[in-house]
Formats: sequence, C-alpha cells, structure tokens
Amino acid sequence: MEMMLLEGINDSPETLEQTRWVLQDVEPDRVFVDTPIRPPAEDFAHPVTPEALVLAEKALGGALPSGFDFGAFTIAAGADPLETLAGVCKRHPMREDQTIELLVNSGIDPLPVLDALRADPRFRVEQYGGQTFFLVREMNGGSA
Repeated sequence: MEMMLLEGINDSPETLEQTRWVLQDVEPDRVFVDTPIRPPAEDFAHPVTPEALVLAEKALGGALPSGFDFGAFTIAAGADPLETLAGVCKRHPMREDQTIELLVNSGIDPLPVLDALRADPRFRVEQYGGQTFFLVREMNGGSA
C-alpha cells in the first residue's frame, strides 16, 4: 500500500492513528509513505516536513518512504527523445537532473535535447522545492 501525506490534510496525529487502525485491518505486506516531491496538480497539495514524514512512518507502524525514482525509464534506440519525455512528463514531472541522467543513460547527448525541450511548446519549466522540473502543458482543454 502506498499513501501520500499532505500538510494539513492527512498528517495530523489523529488521522495517522485512524489510518494505522485501517492498515491493521487490511494487513498490507508493506506500507509506503510519500509526500509531494514534484510540482503537484493541485495548489492545496503541500508536502509535509521531513520530520513529519519520519513521525508518520513511525505512527503507521514502520512504514517506509517509497523512494520512487526514474531509474527504470529509458529511451529506446532511434526513438524521438522529446516524444518519450512528453509521455513520461505527462504523468510524472521530471527534475532536470533526472532528465539529464535518463538521456545520458540512453546514450543521448543531453544538451541539444534540453534546449529543444525548453523551446517545445508542449513543455513548461517550473521551479519547485529548489529544483527545476519539466512538465507537459495542458493544451486545448486536455493534456498534450
């Protein structure tokens, strides 16, 4: 089971205690706890502090931080890197360093792709938590 903790939404001791009771009934194999690390889709979604995350993990009976990473993504040989990045960023905004790592690990020179990405109208660049993220813009009432 994976849960997302949001500041002021579900991070109170009372809510965590209620969640712990539910988890005892469900008996999941593992419980992963997250907080937003990328720009959220909703303005109200604020991350909890690292200290609050540790307290929540303990309150939930040893839950683990999920540690979601982009290491599993690759760009297939011959594929258009911008198309691949658009597909990934549509679902998961990517940090600039993750994007560079993905490109390098796929054998692609990152500098021209980053320049093209910044110029491509499908993408937008956003600063969040001291990091640069690439996101796909909403176009014509839907995702690009």
